[in-house]
Amino acid sequence: MSEQQDGHDHVVSVIVTAGPGADLAIASARRQVPAPVEVLMLGGAGDTPRDRNVRVLSAGDRTEASGAARNRALQTSRGDFVVFLGPGERLLPGALGAGVKALEARPRAGFALGRTRRVSPDGERGWATVPQQGPTGDLYVALVRGEEVIAASAPLLYRRAAIHAAGGFDTRLRTNLDLELCLRSLVLAPGYAHGVVVAEHRAIGPDPSELTEALEVLRAQRPHLEERPYYRRAYRDGLKQVAQRYGIDAFERARRDLRNGEGETRAPVLANLARALTAVVRARPTAVPSVVIKSFGPALTRRSTRWRRVERSLRAVGRAPVDARQVVREAAAAAIPKAETALLFDDGAGPPLAIDGVVVRGFVPDLDVPAGAQIDAMRAQGASFLLIPSWMFWWLDHYQPELKLQLETQNRVQWSDHHAVLYALDDAQDTSTRALVAGFFSFAEAGATAGDLLARDVVCGWLSGADVAYDVAQAPPFAGGVDWRRADPERYTHLVFVCGPWLDNRDQHALIERFARCRRIGLNLSMGRGASHPFDVLLERDSDTTVSPDISLAAASPTVPVVGVCLRDHADGTRIAHAAIRRLLATEHAAVVEIDTRLDANTTALRSAAEVEALLARMDVVVTTRLHGMVLALKHGVPVVAVDPEAEGGKLTRQAAAIGWPTVVTVDTLTDEVLQAALQHCLTDAARAQAKGVRAGAARQLRALQDAFLTSLDDNR
Repeated sequence: MSEQQDGHDHVVSVIVTAGPGADLAIASARRQVPAPVEVLMLGGAGDTPRDRNVRVLSAGDRTEASGAARNRALQTSRGDFVVFLGPGERLLPGALGAGVKALEARPRAGFALGRTRRVSPDGERGWATVPQQGPTGDLYVALVRGEEVIAASAPLLYRRAAIHAAGGFDTRLRTNLDLELCLRSLVLAPGYAHGVVVAEHRAIGPDPSELTEALEVLRAQRPHLEERPYYRRAYRDGLKQVAQRYGIDAFERARRDLRNGEGETRAPVLANLARALTAVVRARPTAVPSVVIKSFGPALTRRSTRWRRVERSLRAVGRAPVDARQVVREAAAAAIPKAETALLFDDGAGPPLAIDGVVVRGFVPDLDVPAGAQIDAMRAQGASFLLIPSWMFWWLDHYQPELKLQLETQNRVQWSDHHAVLYALDDAQDTSTRALVAGFFSFAEAGATAGDLLARDVVCGWLSGADVAYDVAQAPPFAGGVDWRRADPERYTHLVFVCGPWLDNRDQHALIERFARCRRIGLNLSMGRGASHPFDVLLERDSDTTVSPDISLAAASPTVPVVGVCLRDHADGTRIAHAAIRRLLATEHAAVVEIDTRLDANTTALRSAAEVEALLARMDVVVTTRLHGMVLALKHGVPVVAVDPEAEGGKLTRQAAAIGWPTVVTVDTLTDEVLQAALQHCLTDAARAQAKGVRAGAARQLRALQDAFLTSLDDNR
């Protein structure tokens, strides 16, 4: 037997760890359609599964780490793809098919990650699926930060070759094996999070060794984060998230045990809770305020105004992953009309925020009020929108899943990005014309190009000029817009699919089916020979009968500066300087070009000094820690932000003083504000004129140096 998917045969190995629930895990693997080739069980001589076709492999002695047992199982198994099921985990129908399909479509991906649904110890389903937050678009960062949570082994389908390429599982670990291997393999090859709920796992109590090993796994990533400020911020958030999650699980377990146990169990339960919290404090003290807020806050907030003040002060210590003002500002600029009022959903919401003409008030939910009544209360406050930051979805999943469900099914998404979702609270039926603009930018990892985005902007401009309301369907990494899978089809009268080849693949077909009631327009599309299409109106770019100009030709051409970056090899001070430069360029709207002046081992494919100079000469500004990066740019009249990595100034500072170039920052005076001000100055016409003056002055000095050199040839020693 084999796993068949779209005409391809793949062997899938399911490796189950012996323990309570192992037979259920094996049965869930057997029920996969098509069935997997083999099911193996890691256990001992006394572990006998009900299914006699399952081979039992030795898991080693109890002192051996789980990673070593998994590596031995891999040597015995023969699947092209491999999935591990731990105790209390089971696969949902179609789980293997979803993973295989994801990996087939992405030959370079080393693993496919789905979601899990937690099941409470008493068998109650419907707990939060993880991840609770949408990933950033960079899976490595999402795993480090804790936005993507690997809560069980079941949702991970590995490509066997990728496990071998990464060197197998870490033989020192007992827990967090999957997180460690995924992070290590992502350095070598991409992974893919498809987001389908593929498994259930039974929640178990926290173990101090699990917290310790999770922190060790994250700390092992530090060598990959040195030159990436954004990654380092994610790493710090991740350490806090791990400790926070562990602490909250400890509270949940203690509350459950105290509720279900007898009186004499109170002392050991509290002792276990104390040990768990001690481990959190030692691991990451900054996680403690969030643990306290999320464990006690919902119960106490509705009872005590004093607690609300304490809660806000704790929240100031344990800050949310993204500042609330930043989220509000982005949402207000993108989708909230001025003079409107919006609510910021937050279990510790502070005073009203006035951002860009929009008044945003906090909304503190009440657990004793039904979901429908809460939404009515939001409308009663005169708010037209509800803004939910991503970090609050954890709260909704845990404490008010029915409110989240009602928002998702009965309220349209006005705007969303990686940090927040903005729901419209106005339930009045909108009968006016409204178009949904879609394209390759509407699907994750669909290969959207600059031309697709320019064509999108042209269509949006045409709609605005005709006073036609519209939304744009966008998927990460593109911020803003709406998620077409969650948008209400009844809200739109027209669907416009713009730019690119019409493939009629699964995603495009699903989009068309969801908005079947709309008038569907295909615009600027390439149609294959004799291809059929689902559009009511087709204005193709090219087909058997028609060829038209690509509409990106009509796009406005806003100019952004071209910034050349020329950095020294690693030396004392360069790490700090380079990190500051990366932070600067990450916040600037500019085209960044890496330029390496070394020619014996050039990292930017430049082969001669003439090629290096030609590239530097065409920049609007150059940011550099190299002396020749500064000199050769100024030679062509290009302003330079020179960052001297030597404290109190070294050869770069001395050279700038010799030729009269003033925009030099030494590493001991380096701040983000100083660097940004220097860049803004170098983008002015005055700075370019100054650079040309430096070039002329240096030429005069060099003529004198030339005379001195030639004179020295005639000296008789």
